[in-house]
Amino acid sequence: MIVSFFRNMRFGRKLIISYLIIAIIPLCVLGAYAYNNAVHSQRNQLSSNMLNMAERIATEFQYRLDRQINPIKSIVYNPNVIQAVQTSEFSYEQLNQVNDFLEPFIRNYIYYGNDIKKMVIYSEYSKEAFGDYILPAARVSKEYWYLQTRTTTGTQFWYEHENEILFATHEIYDVFKSKPIGVLYVRLNSEKIIEEVLKQDLAGNGFLMISDGKHPLFYVGSESNPEVPESAAPNEVRLALINGKRHMLTQLPLRNTQWTLHYGVSTENIEKSTRSILGVTLFVILICFAVITLFAALFFRTLVSGLKKLYNKMNLVEKTQDFTHVISSRSKDEVGQLTNRFGQLISQINNLIAEVYERRIAQKEAEFKALQAQIHPHFLYNTLSVINAKAIQGDLPEISDLVQHLSNFYRTSLNNGKNTIVIRDELMNAKAYIEIQLSRRQRSFTVDYYINEELVHYHTINLTIQPIVENAIEHGLDMKREGNGHLRLSLYEENDILVFAVEDNGPGIPNDKLENVLSEQSNGFGLQNVHNRIRSFFGEPYGVNITNHDQKGTTVTLRIPKAILISNN
Repeated sequence: MIVSFFRNMRFGRKLIISYLIIAIIPLCVLGAYAYNNAVHSQRNQLSSNMLNMAERIATEFQYRLDRQINPIKSIVYNPNVIQAVQTSEFSYEQLNQVNDFLEPFIRNYIYYGNDIKKMVIYSEYSKEAFGDYILPAARVSKEYWYLQTRTTTGTQFWYEHENEILFATHEIYDVFKSKPIGVLYVRLNSEKIIEEVLKQDLAGNGFLMISDGKHPLFYVGSESNPEVPESAAPNEVRLALINGKRHMLTQLPLRNTQWTLHYGVSTENIEKSTRSILGVTLFVILICFAVITLFAALFFRTLVSGLKKLYNKMNLVEKTQDFTHVISSRSKDEVGQLTNRFGQLISQINNLIAEVYERRIAQKEAEFKALQAQIHPHFLYNTLSVINAKAIQGDLPEISDLVQHLSNFYRTSLNNGKNTIVIRDELMNAKAYIEIQLSRRQRSFTVDYYINEELVHYHTINLTIQPIVENAIEHGLDMKREGNGHLRLSLYEENDILVFAVEDNGPGIPNDKLENVLSEQSNGFGLQNVHNRIRSFFGEPYGVNITNHDQKGTTVTLRIPKAILISNN
């Protein structure tokens, strides 16, 4: 349907549509590639910036947490602290030692460390409080952070979301008894450690979050009540929905904690930027499309107008049948050359018409003159009949037979002016010719006939066998130097093809002439004319074929289709 519609479309429209399609497709592909490449580049740049910023924030936050570890270790590994923690009841001297050493030691850290707000040691041995800094572990033994601290090594950081308290814990371990004896609890200044780090310039469309995997602990950003994003591989930027909005998100785990730093940037600015890129791309495509359309119109005007003029001139010649019109073009392109060639063709046709017309007049005059000089065939036949009768009366049978053969030969050769002949009459023509030649040559050769009588009712072209027989006698048998000559004429069927075969036992055709016998360069043997007539009438697969038998004679076969013309006789 589409192909038929396009095939029947005007050439001008077809040209414009094809031109535009060929131009638009590359433009659209190039525009889409440029747009996608720009968007991809922007996202890659934003991803790189996000990863760098998240790494910087995580490093800063981790540094502020790590600097709390040294004072904590200096306490939990202090021998005096370990001894005080293992004491269940303090003597007066030990109590003074705690008051003179432990409390000033801890108070000094709290006073000079802006990040520390409170320190408490929970002792497994104490049953009551000793001063402000040693408390019995029974008070917090069921707290999740206490239980987990006793089963892990190193400093752990915690955040109570309900009370907004940031604190660190570290077990106090007796290496001699190989068991934990207490836990150091350090409350930290979350504003100094966390909130200052999270106060970043987020350009109004991003957020920073520290979560414990389920709940947001600290958050800075434009979104209200954000949900904790699903976990993903660290150092990877992905797309995620935060409060129903698309964000590019990355996350990093924080050491010594169960926390994760989330950094997200809304894709709103990217989408605005990509829309502007898309607008610029479309604008460039439209400009290119307008330029292409302009050139297509110019191309259409120069090409199609020339073709239209040529069409009008051809239509004029067709309608008027006047071949005297002068058709030419000053254009040097292919259309101009085509117009000039058409004008030359019209001029040649006009000359040929005049030439053919003159030839027909001359031919009619020649035919008229030939008709005046023509001897009527019946006059020839009647004359031969009189000669035959005189020969019979004079008891001259050889002359009678020769006249009879000559009469049959001319009757079948003339064939009432027809181009095709029944095979039976064509064979009669050949036999009459052979008998005449036998009389001329005093029976110097013998003849055999192998004719399939079922095939003699088909038709063939007139005078095709006689030239082959003549060629076999004159160029075959007459050239034989030793022995008697022999001629064999056959007619048989081969795969629905009628085959005439004429064989002689002459010296054969010289090899240097055999290849050119049927070609246009051949000047002899009379076979070329028969071959060309057969092919012109029946087609390429048929014609004459020659086989040389190397000093033992020649076989010439003539092939014609069996089912072409069938006689009604």
